[in-house]
Amino acid sequence: MNPLCSQCGENVPEDFDVCPYCGTLVVREKDEEGNAAIGQDLSNGFPRCQNCGVVLDGKETFCGRCGFLVDGPGECRDCRTRIGAEDRYCTGCGRLVRPEKLQKSSRPIAALLLGLIPGMFSIWGLGQFFSASMRKGILFFVLGLVLALVAPVSLVVLISDIGELAGLSILGLVLWVALWILQAIDAYWEAGGE
Repeated sequence: MNPLCSQCGENVPEDFDVCPYCGTLVVREKDEEGNAAIGQDLSNGFPRCQNCGVVLDGKETFCGRCGFLVDGPGECRDCRTRIGAEDRYCTGCGRLVRPEKLQKSSRPIAALLLGLIPGMFSIWGLGQFFSASMRKGILFFVLGLVLALVAPVSLVVLISDIGELAGLSILGLVLWVALWILQAIDAYWEAGGE
């Protein structure tokens, strides 16, 4: 008969030194007849994965079972609560304990600049390509090429003072500016900006 795990109560197979259900380290003691006795829990002195609970030997950077980042236990300087590897805030008092985990990525800003600066010259979609949104990038690139033809014609119409087409040319310029800003903002959002 397989012994029961002292942590979760499940049967631990004969060839296992660790409970397959909760990760508790189990050492089997032999009785006088050489049969395995019920295992004892030796996990108290060993660190555990904060994600899956498997017992670790203390040398790992990542958990061998679930891949979770293993970090030495920290301690909140205000309330002395133990802090896990992935915790940003103390679970006891709510204090921010790892501000470096809140740093923003520069990808949204780079995508925004790729949308704005080349976009002034009707080269649209570069921010979307940077954010790996290929369909939107192609769509905005084609729109930029089409409106690159409309914008100079609109300027010529305004400068030439052709009355009938002045309203239409102003509409074309407003549309060009609106789509230029829209594609830059979309590039920012696609890159993870908030």
